[in-house]
Amino acid sequence: MPAHDTHKGYGRVAEGAPCRHELHTRDYAAALSFYRGVLGWETKEIGDTDEFRYTQAMSDGEPFAGVMEAGAWLPEGVPSRWTVYFGVADADAVCADVPQLGGAVVEAPMDTPYGRIATVTDPTGTLLRIVTA
Repeated sequence: MPAHDTHKGYGRVAEGAPCRHELHTRDYAAALSFYRGVLGWETKEIGDTDEFRYTQAMSDGEPFAGVMEAGAWLPEGVPSRWTVYFGVADADAVCADVPQLGGAVVEAPMDTPYGRIATVTDPTGTLLRIVTA
């Protein structure tokens, strides 16, 4: 087995591969403190209002993950969780295929400042997001 320090991370980005990770948390301040301290994250605050509290984790000036305050909208009993975004060429086309392949479209594609994003589940019910890369 190779040493842990030889893993180079993702070699493929977008094109159906993970391209972003986002933590939805009930304790935003504690989560940021943890990841900054344990993983040495450099961060950039994007929003700091009651409606939108969000920080990006940065590497070489580029965001690779985000942390979002989600306590106001996560359903009761649902714990904080990580969400994976998969980059695709066309979110609308992917969403058209999802039901035929046994998954479900939870949130239809919508335009955002970060790309066209949709939320889907796979046939086992696993939640994931797709984003036009």
